[in-house]
Amino acid sequence: MDENKEQKYELLVDNILDIIVELDLALLINDSVNELQGVAKSRNQEIILNIHEKLITKFENERINEVIGNLLTNAIKYSPPSNSIVIK
Repeated sequence: MDENKEQKYELLVDNILDIIVELDLALLINDSVNELQGVAKSRNQEIILNIHEKLITKFENERINEVIGNLLTNAIKYSPPSNSIVIK
């Protein structure tokens, strides 16, 4: 591989590693639940959290927030009214 391409790949990998950070997934889930609790209540739905207090892992913060928000929004949207949404 030519040295220029190798340096570009190294830089790309370094950039990716820079945006991946250690996060508390439980805290992010709690934040999303709090943010969407009103939507669930308007549909007479209850969100039940049954997760560990801390779930430390490595993610890209913006992406994982988007994923959690989408999953919870879909759970609210596609669950029948007056049902519970359980997160384990």
